[in-house]
Amino acid sequence: MRIWKSPYTALACEVRGKRLHYGGTWSRLSRTVRENNPMCQRCQKEPSAEVHHIVPVALDPRLKLDPRNLMAVCRRCHEQLEHGK
Repeated sequence: MRIWKSPYTALACEVRGKRLHYGGTWSRLSRTVRENNPMCQRCQKEPSAEVHHIVPVALDPRLKLDPRNLMAVCRRCHEQLEHGK
């Protein structure tokens, strides 16, 4: 099982003390979201490199694989979104 590696993994995957693992379903969904949105959906300046959960997984784990809760973003925008900027 591959785990999604990102600077935000510890924050995004920690839910009530349990680690959530991003498996094959997430990999396919993430790839599809990025392919459908090749440019960052936030800045529209950089290629999308990561997928951001609009409602954090920690707040509602049911939305983890909901495409309506995902946006393709560049690394810089993802970092800003994760840190509330």
